Amino acid sequence: MITVDVWEVKRPKPGANVLIGFVDVGLVGLIGTKYIVDELKMEMIGGMDIPSELTVSPIKNGIAQFPIGIYYKHPWIVIVPEVPIPPHLIYPIASTIVDYAERRGSKRIISITGLANFNRINIEPEVRWIVNDPELIEEMDKLKEVGKPLRDGILYGPTAVVLKTTKQRDFPSLALLADAFP
Repeated sequence: MITVDVWEVKRPKPGANVLIGFVDVGLVGLIGTKYIVDELKMEMIGGMDIPSELTVSPIKNGIAQFPIGIYYKHPWIVIVPEVPIPPHLIYPIASTIVDYAERRGSKRIISITGLANFNRINIEPEVRWIVNDPELIEEMDKLKEVGKPLRDGILYGPTAVVLKTTKQRDFPSLALLADAFP
């Protein structure tokens, strides 16, 4: 079994939303989460790592970082995987993220990712959403500016695993998908 190490120097207040953006389609998740961290001037409160598997260390302002950073400014916890997650590590990392959100008393997990669209350069990008619970549909329908539901399709990769894991654990979760060039 693969163990994900979680390091924290500060505990967030209960009730925060967890936002995560993986390095995947169009780099939407990575770009989006890094933008939010910078704009909100969030504090790095910890990180996640699998030392035997993620043999990388991102560098920021000359300081070595964890491959997966945890940032906080109430009411948000933002988890930023700085590197692509190898397929065999997706399940342990997704499970650890959900464990972390549950332990911190978070309200929900929101994943942001790209939706592959080969015509992306020629169109105004749209946002679609996916929820893990039918009760969230009504809430999302009220937020017209967030986009519309992705009615049918197949989602794969880290965001899909987070949605499946939260569904199994009955933990509220949704994904926001923005049109992106593959």
